[in-house]
Amino acid sequence: MAGKISFSELVTKVQNKDITRSEVRDYFLVDPSKSRSFAPALTLNREMVNLDGIERAAGLAAPALAAEASLASRTKRLKRDVAAKQPIVAEGDSWFNLPDIPRFPRR
Repeated sequence: MAGKISFSELVTKVQNKDITRSEVRDYFLVDPSKSRSFAPALTLNREMVNLDGIERAAGLAAPALAAEASLASRTKRLKRDVAAKQPIVAEGDSWFNLPDIPRFPRR
């Protein structure tokens, strides 16, 4: 189980895509009073995220942040799984390590 963090730390983890699926489950909860069939309403877990002084703003941001966190955790896992299964072969480092000069095309 993840430890208690500040709201800004949570936002940073999500933006950096440095959040795991278990952390998403720890930091976000389903709000049964606002949920409908096939449309769960998510809120922040106050036992895991410090919301002192920003309760209203954090509450408004929670659904979008939860969606982004879920996507970030899936993307990170998917990239890791694909990287483990797919060997990448590159021949000739000049095509892959071009200098940072604007006239060289980036591909």
